[in-house]
Amino acid sequence: MKFKSLLAAILLVLATNLAAQAQENTKKYYATDYEKNPVWIDMMRDPSPNFDETVKAFREFWKDRILPEEPMEKANGTDNFELAVGLEKENETAEERAAERREKDEKLANQTGNEINYADEVRAFKGWFYYAQQWLKKDGTVMTMQEQQAIINKQQAELKQIENQNGNR
Repeated sequence: MKFKSLLAAILLVLATNLAAQAQENTKKYYATDYEKNPVWIDMMRDPSPNFDETVKAFREFWKDRILPEEPMEKANGTDNFELAVGLEKENETAEERAAERREKDEKLANQTGNEINYADEVRAFKGWFYYAQQWLKKDGTVMTMQEQQAIINKQQAELKQIENQNGNR
């Protein structure tokens, strides 16, 4: 009798944990939160995020804020990230970008100072942005690690097969 009670308790705990994990994996993000909250951070950490929606959330959050800069990238003129995510216009001049930055600076000066510096998160997002572009499905979601590994394994098997065929000639 004690065994059945213990087994029932364990099964209840397992079922509760599974339900919580399933609910966590289907977390909903609302476009109304994009501008005010950094939901793009959670979205990029999602196991199978929608790439376009995550980039949209990032863009909406940063459109009225100053994006933390990587000093060496701007100095070398190699940073096209802001253009890629839609924070800069393609034909925008340096003067227009400077005027927009001054406008953002003025807005920030009027805030309470409670703004968090998201430099580490932005750096992580940049890495995720460039990496995820390589693994997009047709519906805009990013392939899971298992799907990525399956493709890599298939390519490696094909290469070995080609090597074996070339070696036998």
